Amino acid sequence: MKISTWILTALFRCLRVKLLNFKPKNYFTEEELACKCGCGGGWFNHEALLKFNIARYIANIPFDPSSAIRCFAYNKTVKGVKDSTHMYGVAMDLTVTNSTDRFKIIFALLLAGFTRIGIAKTFVHADNSDKKSSGVIWLY
Repeated sequence: MKISTWILTALFRCLRVKLLNFKPKNYFTEEELACKCGCGGGWFNHEALLKFNIARYIANIPFDPSSAIRCFAYNKTVKGVKDSTHMYGVAMDLTVTNSTDRFKIIFALLLAGFTRIGIAKTFVHADNSDKKSSGVIWLY
């Protein structure tokens, strides 16, 4: 599908969500959201999860979370920042393997209402923390 056609489809899906109060299905399993250390700790914020599901619906491509919830110990193990939003269940790192999918993911995250996005070569980070600056996009 041409990117221009994809953008129109994404905008239509966004309007469906925003104007018709459409709630997409949950695209993420508990295992995908769980802390990767296996501790079973933490929970994912409902509002953040809804936004990620809306973004996934708008993008219409699979989202593969490489990191979601992190316990404090695991965050330290992976050298996450001291106040990582992953520890509060409001952040996800989504694996990307090509520039087209990166564009679609970022575009959909913005349409879904995310205002904090980090871009790396192999993943895109998004969170909806109300304790950190909003309206920011950064590079890793």
